[in-house]
Amino acid sequence: MNLKTFLRYSIITGLFLIPFVPLIVSSSMFFPFITGKNFTFRIIVEVVFALWLTLALVDKRYRPKSSWIAIAVTVFVVIVGIADIFSANPYKSFWSNYERMEGWITLIHLLAYFFVMSTVFTTEKIWNYFFNTSLAVSGIICFYSFFQLAGKIVINQGGDRLDATFGNSAYLAGYMLISIFLTLIMAWRYRKNNWAVATYGVLMVCELVVIYYTVTRGAILGLIGGIAITLAIFIFLDIFHFKLANKKLRYFAITFLFLIIVVVGGFWALRHKPYIINNPVLLRFSSISKSDAAPRMMIWGMAWSGFKESPKTILIGWGQESFNFVFNKYYVPKMWSQEQWFDRAHNVFFDWLISAGILGLLGYLSLFFLAFWHIWRYQKFDLIEKSLFTGLLVGYFFHNFFVFDNTISYILFFSLLAYFHTNSSKPNVFFEKMKEFSVSTTSQFILPLVIILTVILIYFIDWRPISANRLILQGLRDKQAGKADDILNDYNKIFSYNTMATPEALEQFSSVTLSVIGSDAVSNEVKQSFFNIAKTQFEKSISDYGNDVRKLLFYGTFLKSFGFYKESLPYIEKAHNLSPLKQTILFELGENYYQLGDLKNAFESFKTAYELAPEYPSAREYFLNVSGLVFTDILKKDPNNVNAHISLANVYAGLGDRNKALEEINIVIRLDPSYKAKGQELINLLTK
Repeated sequence: MNLKTFLRYSIITGLFLIPFVPLIVSSSMFFPFITGKNFTFRIIVEVVFALWLTLALVDKRYRPKSSWIAIAVTVFVVIVGIADIFSANPYKSFWSNYERMEGWITLIHLLAYFFVMSTVFTTEKIWNYFFNTSLAVSGIICFYSFFQLAGKIVINQGGDRLDATFGNSAYLAGYMLISIFLTLIMAWRYRKNNWAVATYGVLMVCELVVIYYTVTRGAILGLIGGIAITLAIFIFLDIFHFKLANKKLRYFAITFLFLIIVVVGGFWALRHKPYIINNPVLLRFSSISKSDAAPRMMIWGMAWSGFKESPKTILIGWGQESFNFVFNKYYVPKMWSQEQWFDRAHNVFFDWLISAGILGLLGYLSLFFLAFWHIWRYQKFDLIEKSLFTGLLVGYFFHNFFVFDNTISYILFFSLLAYFHTNSSKPNVFFEKMKEFSVSTTSQFILPLVIILTVILIYFIDWRPISANRLILQGLRDKQAGKADDILNDYNKIFSYNTMATPEALEQFSSVTLSVIGSDAVSNEVKQSFFNIAKTQFEKSISDYGNDVRKLLFYGTFLKSFGFYKESLPYIEKAHNLSPLKQTILFELGENYYQLGDLKNAFESFKTAYELAPEYPSAREYFLNVSGLVFTDILKKDPNNVNAHISLANVYAGLGDRNKALEEINIVIRLDPSYKAKGQELINLLTK
């Protein structure tokens, strides 16, 4: 086998491993459903890209081709890269974190994947093999999901919404949404093979069952909408332009579209019926309302405020992984009952507005526009395929309106973009003019150099973060085993790696430190070591990125936990200044003031938190409790202060302490007889 053949087949083998990435669940890693998939994808891409680069040097047929899609993908990645350079936290924008594993590092891998795939997969036959491989994997995931449905395999996120190997029902639903359309497309392409059609039919039924039991409204509505668009386009164009000879197909499409409209309309009309309300899946769809969407609307409102903050944020946004800055700065107090640390707008379009501004969003939307444009200008597709590919993109687009992308959905989307690019690309003059290296020069000098550089790249980009990730998990195991010295060892190694693991490790280590210091089985010397390391790492982190509210609050509460109220106060105050409307920060601030004996500022903090959302039970309880302390303090100095007794009576009534409230009212009546009539009314209300 000559060098070119070896390189080509090695690249193809690597690319055909990509569809299997969704199956990976790495139990030896922190965030097992995210990290294993992402690092595997990155390593495969790095290897095949290195091999492709070598192949392209020796054979110009495998060099990048030109198309509007290729230009758009490249420009989009460049725009986001520029936004990340000027990010609120450039390091995190580049590397992301273990929970998401996105950032610019993922985009650059997707770009490399796009070019390798689009230059090596040059025939319709190999693309069909690739899509069929992906569908075979979706079949495996369906079987896994059925075992979850039967209760044989645990649903990882809890509840009864299937999540398979994704650990997230929305991620699984997005994957199935695209897979269902690919199944329809491949069934149409192999329509003359009865066994193939039957196989695709069974697979599609399985995929439909799985997406139904993910109970993900955006994906299911996207699927229904995408199929409706597919049918509508086919019917309209068939009648007025294409005029297919097979009129039965047209009548089937009209009938099926009519059935979709009737079923959806009938469901909505009967949504309050018991047989719908008593079905947990259908109930989720029947309960769609404005109040149900209120949290998302508030988050989108925060995103909009962050987007229009300045010319810079309008143009290039805040950088990837920076929504937390926007969420904290423009926090809406009515979000008190929701997650307090949102890192996504849960709408891919608002996410790109925040990540890369209007330029980034337009770059992202251009990918869809050019994909649509290609579908309808590339004459090799027949009307059915054009309609199905359009429906796929419409359904995926709608699904993304309510969630955000993840690495697997990115892989599928970029695979489709590479496919469209392959079928419309033209030779790039610049790359065509570059001379080809000889096979001997390439094998003796270039390939060894590329291998060395790739190994170095994998070590720094993948191996060190993987090692640090595993150490986080080991640290948690050592915590359960009570091995304090081993925990110190684990985290010292993590911090010495200085990778994307450090922020996550710091949060975990601070929690471990609290439990270790509270243990009688650990020596004071070891406890001091834990505290010193946590303190050093927190201060280093805040020194690097001091506007991160979460870091400031975590460090403030960490110090407060050890009684360092004076030292913790500046950090909590700064967190409050950066996020003035978040009640949880006001609670911490008020508690700190109280511990320092500053009742006035404690009262003001809890009062502000209460006034921001009076319906918030914790805010009300904090406010009433501190009010009681304040008025009790006043009465110690002035026992005959009528207003203080009245206020204290209201506090006790609010806390449900009826006897103490009555006692305070009687004191007021004794001190001020003119209050007797009003006091009696209150007594009557309290004694009912």
